[in-house]
Amino acid sequence: MEKIDAVGNVTGRTFWGKQIAASLPGIKQGLTVGLLGATLLFIAGCLATYLFAVNGRRAADFLIDVESEMHRVSWPTRPEWMGSSVVVIVSVVVIGGFVTLVDFLFRFVFTKTGIL
Repeated sequence: MEKIDAVGNVTGRTFWGKQIAASLPGIKQGLTVGLLGATLLFIAGCLATYLFAVNGRRAADFLIDVESEMHRVSWPTRPEWMGSSVVVIVSVVVIGGFVTLVDFLFRFVFTKTGIL
């Protein structure tokens, strides 16, 4: 049951958390709308994947075309992809450090001005 606290916030379960059954056999988790919906969505996705992979001649032709295209791609050599990976990793670390410093600067300024 939903309740309203002193501040006016609604507490309790949302629609997706509404209890459908007290509990599932052998599982302590109660059956909720969200759990049932996620399970049905998973089953529908599995069925769609099965129908696409098994019954589709077009799917088989597509996968054959993909395989032939993979052979035509010019793949980088080991030194090329190692160098590229180092550039990406260094860039991520530098940008992450910059963002962290800016965050500390904003926190310091906002704390000193009394905003935080």
